[in-house]
Amino acid sequence: MNGRLLIVVPGAIVGKNEAKGLNFKRKQFFIPKPMKLWMRRVAVCAHAAAVAADWPDPFMVREASYRIFRYNVGGDFDRGNTYLVDALQFTRWWTPRGLTPIPGPIGLVGNDKALWCAGSPPTITDDEGPRVEVHVELRAMRAPHEADELRRRWYVSEARRKAKKSAKNGEVRASAAAKRSRDELAQVEANLGIRLPL
Repeated sequence: MNGRLLIVVPGAIVGKNEAKGLNFKRKQFFIPKPMKLWMRRVAVCAHAAAVAADWPDPFMVREASYRIFRYNVGGDFDRGNTYLVDALQFTRWWTPRGLTPIPGPIGLVGNDKALWCAGSPPTITDDEGPRVEVHVELRAMRAPHEADELRRRWYVSEARRKAKKSAKNGEVRASAAAKRSRDELAQVEANLGIRLPL
């Protein structure tokens, strides 16, 4: 098992200024698609590096440090840091059209609380194009029984979240169907010029 990991994410960084959208109807913030796609790219690159380096099971990692190096990109020197670290957490990623599905949840750590920043120097300029490199070092591990319990809790939480989302989607669909039915009835009444009994 290797306690050091080098993750290379090619391409431009999607920064924090592009990381939040606002749904005015629901008055909620959301992560726009470009940031989600970049986070997924980070997660896939990290997973490939972890498999190649024989990185431990994500829930076994109690503590790890990371250093972020940016090459040939503009913006703030902490550009993308928060969302990059979020992408290293054990997560089930969706499959955008045209991309290869990920077989299941992936990540370097069970929870990003296990990661701490050991440095993030200013952008470096070279001739190899925009990219970000993340150097991760394993600092401490959990006992197998602790990791098993954390994994079990993660799957229980995910099942609860899916059930809640499914119930909410069902309510939204039922509400939309009821509204559609009311609208159709109102249109029929308007066309006939009469009020239909319910």
